[in-house]
Amino acid sequence: MLEAMRWLAANRNRWSGTLLGVFVADEEASSRGAKAYVKTKPRIDYCMIGEPTSCTTYSAHKGSMRPLVRIQGRTAHSGMPDLGVNAILKSAPLLHLVAEEHRRIQSLSHPLVGSPSLTITHASAGIADNVVPDRCDLLLDRRMIPGENEGTVKRQIVDLVARASKEAETAMEIVEFKPTTGGATETAPDHPIVVATQNACRRHHGRETALSGFRGGCDLVHFRSAGAQGVVLGPGALGVAHQPNEYVPIPELVIAAAIYRDVALAMLGEGRTPAIG
Repeated sequence: MLEAMRWLAANRNRWSGTLLGVFVADEEASSRGAKAYVKTKPRIDYCMIGEPTSCTTYSAHKGSMRPLVRIQGRTAHSGMPDLGVNAILKSAPLLHLVAEEHRRIQSLSHPLVGSPSLTITHASAGIADNVVPDRCDLLLDRRMIPGENEGTVKRQIVDLVARASKEAETAMEIVEFKPTTGGATETAPDHPIVVATQNACRRHHGRETALSGFRGGCDLVHFRSAGAQGVVLGPGALGVAHQPNEYVPIPELVIAAAIYRDVALAMLGEGRTPAIG
């Protein structure tokens, strides 16, 4: 991105408008940087979000919601477990309902990002090896697809926990909905920013590249909330992300810089005056 901006700054006669390089932190966890930036109410018409897409165009991405559910029990000596209420065992109905709900929402599908999902990513319980646990915390991870309403999804999860509580005959509560990168979003495949990016990809890859969707969350949704239309594109593959040998192929760095440059020229050239971030 910096190399593309350096070239564009050196060739100011080739385009008209405002070009912004916006570099923010925390896109992995809760997008604090992007959320803080859009609160400044910037005027941005188009945006390109850098994520590992092997330098191909992603015009949609999933969203995420993470409720932390607490199951209540009662402590007792593990030698006399019937005197207590084991919160881990009481979580069983919730485990089954999560699996059931995941199967149900698999019937939904988006052409670019696939189906939504619901799973459990973290569990915490117990205070000592010889004590029946009086509390079990489960972190649910709900991935949403474009078109799903976050309010509706939240109500579905609240209802699911209430059903599990009734089946288990013990108290369960959603302690919090943990901050995430945000909801799902998409840009129409025929929008000029998508078309320009696909044209640039074809030029620099030397072939047609499929329009895809990002199955994780990213910052595009927040720039969309500021009124920008945009895409996700960058060097590297999501398949090697978060692995010990995570890497970016050097040739893709060159291609990415050229694509960023050409998309900016396509959107800001010919006397146009929008902003691209």
